[in-house]
Amino acid sequence: EASVKRAGIFFVSVVFAAQAAVQVGWSAEEAISFDQALETIVSRSTAVTVQRTNAEITRQRKLPIQFAFAPSLALSAQQNTVGVAQVPGSLTTRRAELSSELNLVRFGADFTNLLAASSDVDSQDALTDDAVLRTQEAAVRALVQQIQRVQEIVITREIVRTQTESLEIARQRYARGLFPMQEVDKVAVDLTNAQARLADAQISAFEASATLENLLGH
Repeated sequence: EASVKRAGIFFVSVVFAAQAAVQVGWSAEEAISFDQALETIVSRSTAVTVQRTNAEITRQRKLPIQFAFAPSLALSAQQNTVGVAQVPGSLTTRRAELSSELNLVRFGADFTNLLAASSDVDSQDALTDDAVLRTQEAAVRALVQQIQRVQEIVITREIVRTQTESLEIARQRYARGLFPMQEVDKVAVDLTNAQARLADAQISAFEASATLENLLGH
């Protein structure tokens, strides 16, 4: 399931990368790419930061358990002199010994502890992946919504422009007796509706931008 979600996020990233400047705060200077926005949102996520910290703590706790399998080393050195030191004919011998010990009695318990610690690390890593994935999903939704709302404004604004021209033409034709007043009123209603949709699109875009800015920390 996680791999399917990751594939979906990658697909959305590819589709919208072509649009790629996500406008934050309606300023061209603040425009960033889709991937940059996604990375920033994940890096700012409290849930991801906390979970990554938990995973690192669990990994650090595993280290002493791993070291339990290392044998204890002992190094000893000895020097013996037969006769008088520095006198010809005396014999000096030097010996160094390195020994290691492994506590076989505790080996089984240590191995069980290592398995448990490894399982904890794997569990925390899985939770980290899940936290990142959930944050990416929320980020993608916010980014896609922002792009959609901006596109809605562009499209609706063009509709308003077209309807404005249509109303002007309808009034001119009515003035020449070529168009009934009912049709002029109908075109005027269409323009009013288009203007209302544009206002709604602008409000939705503002709300989407505010949500995205909050995720990005702007």
